[in-house]
Amino acid sequence: MPNQQSSDAPLPKSLALVAILILGLLSLALGSCAQKTNPERPAKRPLAPPVAIEHRDPLEIVFALSGGWKPESNKAVGLKLVIRNTGNKSFDLEFASAQEHDFLVKNDDGKIVWQWSNGKYFTQNIVEKTLESGSKMVIESTWNKKTNAGKLLPPGKYKGWARLNTIGKSKLIGPLSINIVK
Repeated sequence: MPNQQSSDAPLPKSLALVAILILGLLSLALGSCAQKTNPERPAKRPLAPPVAIEHRDPLEIVFALSGGWKPESNKAVGLKLVIRNTGNKSFDLEFASAQEHDFLVKNDDGKIVWQWSNGKYFTQNIVEKTLESGSKMVIESTWNKKTNAGKLLPPGKYKGWARLNTIGKSKLIGPLSINIVK
């Protein structure tokens, strides 16, 4: 009686290699049929909101824009400052006044055209806030694309800035680009 192989027997190695080769050629052929993009017109990617990140150990300070920062938008510009304690223990933030922060916008010449604190009054006493390890403080405001005098700004390129007004470490964070179109 001749030696019969059961159907459970593995395929010979050469047959397995042929099967893999055929599958590879099929996938290569199908891949070449896939839709191709036009190299003259790159695919549009959605714009990501501008963000500036600064590290002042143990703090991570993030300044971000939202809303009307896009050139075609008529919306107000959202301004956000997030202060996160990335350290292992609590951290005290000390401010020289009740003005813990500021947001401002400058034109191409570097002139301030809008400032959040303009016309506001703040108590002049030391303010202390404690950020526990892993916690954050979020400050948000909006800018309606008008000057401090209330005039609508003309189309152009502007820069947004933020400042965390801590004692001894107050400096501008940014710039973030804001384009205003008609």
